[in-house]
Amino acid sequence: MQTETLISVLFSLRIILYSGFTVPRLWIQLLAIITLTIGVYQFAPQASFMPVDDSMLSFRNPIVTEFDLKGAFSTYDPELYIPFTLLSYQIEYFFFGDDPMVYHVVNLVIHIFNALAVFFLVRFFTYRWQVPLLTAILFAVHPINTEAVLWVSGRKDLLSAFFFLTSLIAYCQYRLRGTRVPYYSCLALFICGLFSKVIVVTVPLMFLIIDDLIPTKKRPFEQLAKWPFYSLSILFLGLAMLRKFISVYSVTYLESALLAAKGVVFYLRQMIVPHHLSMFYRQVTPIEFGAVEFLFPLIILLCLAYTILASRMLGKLYAFGMMWFGITLLPNLANASKGGKAELFYASDRYVYLACIGIFFLLSLGLLWAYDNRGKVHRYIAAGIVMAVPCAYALHAHMYSAKWLYPKTYMQYVVHHYPETPVAHTLIGLSELEEGNSQKAFKHFSIAVNQSPKFRVPLAHKGFLLLKEGRVEEGMEILEGIQGMREETEYIFTYRAFGHVLQKQYGIAEGLLGQVLSVLPNDSKALQMMGTIRAKQGRYEDAEQYYRQAIAAHPASIRPKVALVQLLNFLK
Repeated sequence: MQTETLISVLFSLRIILYSGFTVPRLWIQLLAIITLTIGVYQFAPQASFMPVDDSMLSFRNPIVTEFDLKGAFSTYDPELYIPFTLLSYQIEYFFFGDDPMVYHVVNLVIHIFNALAVFFLVRFFTYRWQVPLLTAILFAVHPINTEAVLWVSGRKDLLSAFFFLTSLIAYCQYRLRGTRVPYYSCLALFICGLFSKVIVVTVPLMFLIIDDLIPTKKRPFEQLAKWPFYSLSILFLGLAMLRKFISVYSVTYLESALLAAKGVVFYLRQMIVPHHLSMFYRQVTPIEFGAVEFLFPLIILLCLAYTILASRMLGKLYAFGMMWFGITLLPNLANASKGGKAELFYASDRYVYLACIGIFFLLSLGLLWAYDNRGKVHRYIAAGIVMAVPCAYALHAHMYSAKWLYPKTYMQYVVHHYPETPVAHTLIGLSELEEGNSQKAFKHFSIAVNQSPKFRVPLAHKGFLLLKEGRVEEGMEILEGIQGMREETEYIFTYRAFGHVLQKQYGIAEGLLGQVLSVLPNDSKALQMMGTIRAKQGRYEDAEQYYRQAIAAHPASIRPKVALVQLLNFLK
């Protein structure tokens, strides 16, 4: 597979050196971008859902499964307002159900469209055909974008980026023509982007730097025409902040600033030399101003700020690349400190899905500058680098995407590079539990609890495994402690009910399960346990009915089928 991808990469990049950098036809350039992207992400259709957010947002979200349009436009996810993203899930579920292949193929298609949009957008800013092509290729194949492409929950980043880029393309057309059609197209695409993810609020700021690159004669009411964009940005930013103040800001402003500084430098490093990419970058050490891991990034950012100011001396294009990176990353800097009560993170790969375009634009300019300003021999070296850089990124992304095929495999990869990641340990434990490896599951749950004592998910499953081992008092103490922390969820009620069944307190267990079924009437585990309680009470017809409901709710589950067979054999 890797050899085939390398051939695809080299074939696509060959046009960059085609006949001494003569201009290839437009369709050849577009085909190269599409072919290369498909080659890198050829594993995408085989990938599974990730247990992090995918079920909650897509195929098990009641708003999605019931095609609730009103719910999509009147709720959060639970933190972001993303009705168009939910609408895309609704359409997929309506026609294809919970087939992960469809969701992943749609993500890949959107990413391809985004790469093409990058290509067409950059064409407005430079006469060199190599710059837009190379920028689009780098964006399409860079491994830092793998998370957004291979994670179904990354749809909001892909979809919002599509509307972000196409609205800027329409705005560039408006700057050149000054007609109504591109203006209203820009406004419509901007609104669609806002309904996909609030990150699109930075579009009006992008107008300011585009105006500098595409100067035109002043038109009547030119500034007034931008006010709808400003007004909508303020409105949607307000909607986002209402939820963010509740769910995100669990650290002080200084701590958030230090985490953001660390995150920015980390992103820059990963974009130039991607290394040990992960879904989780957990902040393990205390957040202190004098610590090297925070002080050093602050110094680098000061130098970077000076570079942005000085980049005007190098030319408008270099300033544009730096400003693009800064503006598009700005709304996500607060998200870097998102971690709630259980964990704290300083970065996330998908947060730079848009921001990386500015860096790749600068990288393209730099590579071509090296080619143009060297002698004949050095030109061949520069040309080799022009091919080697995208090729290296593409191979890295291809290998990294293969790790996303199965959740357990990916989480094991994460734990290997970032062992102090409780979420990854928890998800491995859940996989082991599903496979019947209780001891291995208990080990990972215990590690997760030790790393994050208030993380309710591994704590609850650890308590459940203690119940299964017969250590009922220890298990119930853990589960009751979670209730005291006010972090209860439906499965914790089910586990507590299981503990009361072991203690032959059927009435209490039935009451807990009733609370679960009032919220999730098709919860297979709760239905099965209700059947078990009815069987122990001698109400066999009711037990059979509950077992059949559990099977209907989760046909792939073996346990309710085994319970039903045992009951029917007993009644014979």
